[in-house]
Parts: sequence; C-alpha cells; structure tokens
Amino acid sequence: MSIIYCCLILNKEQVKIAESSTNTLFDMQIKSLLPQIFKNTVNDRIEFDSYLLTYTRSKEVIYICVSPKKLGDEKPRYFLELLIKKLNSKDIGLYEEIERRKENKTLGLIKKLQGPIDNQINYFNSGFEDANDSIINIQKDVDEIKRDMRLNTAKQIEGMMNLKDNLLTTSDNLKVQAKIFQKNSNETKKWTRFCCKPTVQKYLIITGIILTVFLIYYVIAKVRCDSFNAFCSKV
Repeated sequence: MSIIYCCLILNKEQVKIAESSTNTLFDMQIKSLLPQIFKNTVNDRIEFDSYLLTYTRSKEVIYICVSPKKLGDEKPRYFLELLIKKLNSKDIGLYEEIERRKENKTLGLIKKLQGPIDNQINYFNSGFEDANDSIINIQKDVDEIKRDMRLNTAKQIEGMMNLKDNLLTTSDNLKVQAKIFQKNSNETKKWTRFCCKPTVQKYLIITGIILTVFLIYYVIAKVRCDSFNAFCSKV
C-alpha cells in the first residue's frame, strides 16, 4: 500500500476538516507533529516510526498524507498535488465550502470530502496513476517522433524542390547548347554540300593541279636559275 492515511487541517483554527476513512489511528501522532509542521517550510516531510508524513501548507489548509518510508518521498508529494487539484476543482469547491462553514460557524469534518479523498487514495494505490503517467510519456514520445518525421519530410520536399530547380536550369542550358550546336551543324552541312557538288569538285581539282605545277616550276626556276625563269641559259 502506498498512501495509508490523509487529512486536511485548517491553518489558523487548527481544526481537522476532512480525512480518509482508513487508519485514523494517526490522529494523535499528527496533532503532536503540528507545531513542527508550522515551524517547517511550506512543503516538507517528517519521519516517525516506520512512516513518512508528507504535507503541503497553503494559506488556508494543511494537506497531509502518511505513507511507508520505503515508498520514498516523491510519490506522496505527487499524490498531494493530485489531491489538491481535485479538491479545488469546481465539482468539489473546497475553499467555497470552508468559507460557508466559517460564516455559519459550523467548522468541523466535512463529510462530503471523505469520498473524493478515499477515491483518490484507491486510484493512486491501484497503480492507475503510474499507468496513466506511462501512457502520457508514451504519447510524448509519439508526438516527438511525429514532429521529427514532419521535419524530415519537409527537408526532403525542400531538397526535391531544389533538385527540380537545378534540373530545370540544366535542361534550359542544354536546350541553348543544342540550338547552338544545331546552328553550327547546319552551317557545316551547307559548306559540305557546296564542296561536294561535281562542278565545285572539278574546279577544285583543276585549281590544285595548277597550283602544284606552278609550285614545281617555281622550285626548278629557283634552283636552276635563281629567278622566276626556269629556261635561262647557263654557261
């Protein structure tokens, strides 16, 4: 068992206004520890015998729970946080109930609070609270995974868009180069077609022969007569 006993005591009047239905034998022990509780900080714990008394002191109420020492001090503190939140909800309205009783001068045990306190103790001791925490932690992990997946997907989409832009730029450049190549190819084809005509080929051959004969004549003239006249008379 985690939480053994729980009670609420008014700060100023030091009157107990609510308690759990089990282990009321701690009543005298708690009364003897009240002076120490008022001297300590707002949140603290006190060890006695094999038990641990954990309390939270607000402006109006001292929230107290008793648990075995072996349980440690974290779970009792957590239990009180949950209990305070529950008792101060709109459904129960602890402080409104306290004010009404002060006005009517009927301070004492508020019986309707015993049920919610017992339910919270049973719920906490059953382990449902730990299971709920585990579910919450799992949900946090799932949310983090979803967030990471969304970020990675966004980065991949951004990378794909950049790749698309690069491909479009490269494609445009290739189109320009292809047009230039096509133009040069057309010019080459025109020249090739011109050179390959029979008439043009004939004139090119004749021109080549004439140039070759002239070059031979020039070489003979230069060697034999050292002039342009190859038929000079040598003594």
